[in-house]
Amino acid sequence: MADHPEDGLVVHEAVRDPAGRPVDLRFAWVNRALERIAGRPVTGLLVKETYGDDAVLLPAMLELVGTGGQAVHEVVFDGDPLDPALRGRTLTAYLTSVGEDLVVAQYRDVSSERRLLQRLEHLAGHDDLTGLPNRRLAVEHLERAMRRLPRSDAGVLVLLGDLDGFKEVNDTHGHAAGDAVLRAVSADLIGAVRAGDVVARWGGDEFLVLCEDVDEPTAAAVADRLEAAVVGQVLPDGTRTAVTLSLGAAWTGLSLEPDGLVRVADRRLYERKATRV
Repeated sequence: MADHPEDGLVVHEAVRDPAGRPVDLRFAWVNRALERIAGRPVTGLLVKETYGDDAVLLPAMLELVGTGGQAVHEVVFDGDPLDPALRGRTLTAYLTSVGEDLVVAQYRDVSSERRLLQRLEHLAGHDDLTGLPNRRLAVEHLERAMRRLPRSDAGVLVLLGDLDGFKEVNDTHGHAAGDAVLRAVSADLIGAVRAGDVVARWGGDEFLVLCEDVDEPTAAAVADRLEAAVVGQVLPDGTRTAVTLSLGAAWTGLSLEPDGLVRVADRRLYERKATRV
């Protein structure tokens, strides 16, 4: 591992019990970057006595003592660590055993990189306008739900819908008003589903709702409830729209393949729309 000017470097010295077994490590030497990461001077302190349960790497380091081996670990301080300076930080630790009693640790703070990666992963799977899962992530949710399909009367319900009257809003009030409608409908749907159900933007003015552990008699009632939840939206200028939602439902009793469920839901959506014209 190449040195990096912001890396924290530590030389740990083993502390042994009367039987000669390593039971703790002392901070024998640290560089200034490590003290910035730790938030205080630590030279001479014992790892276990200083950090208690936060000393999550101590067992791994003790196993390395005297072996001449190396290891790499990542530690996420996402709770309430003893040292407030570590809260919310992610460190990668490169550990090397030297001689009989020393473990050299090189700590790199990768918190910013991990946050950026999480942000990019979120953006890749979510719609920027509504914040809902996008089509790609919705398909992943559906595939996982199908793999979890219980061997019982309950199953997976897919609802595919689009908005009636949405084009008129765009044509009359502009695309900013259309965007406001899409955000409002997203909020309406989220408020009408159970915790754990998935509401996704399928594309354009289309939405997909995924519900697990639903029996066939309940499926139609779920669709009716969600359609009733979308009953017109108030635009920023105070105008109330007449936009409604039509949904097509497909339950796992009809198909055991994700693509098949979506196709059935799509066909039933347009059958539903035809009855509302």
